[in-house]
Amino acid sequence: MPTFYFHIRDESGTVKKDEEGADMADAKAARERAIQTGRQFLDREVSADGLQLDDVAKFAIEVMDESGQVVSTIPFQNFMGEELKDSTADANRIDR
Repeated sequence: MPTFYFHIRDESGTVKKDEEGADMADAKAARERAIQTGRQFLDREVSADGLQLDDVAKFAIEVMDESGQVVSTIPFQNFMGEELKDSTADANRIDR
């Protein structure tokens, strides 16, 4: 199984790298994991660390494959009220 990495990019462009990654079946599964990760990050960081929703809305999760290719970028604003469109086509493109 390929390994995917879930990096978090903040509003200034600073990237918090996922050094471990996770073995996932494919890019679609990795995107689904990124959606879960993003929602968990919001729950944890906004309530515990006092981050403002306006600031976090500018964050994004970048899903990177083993070769270093970004296979999907999911803005955190997508986790704030709107339902994510999760289709096979979406899993294979970069959302910017």
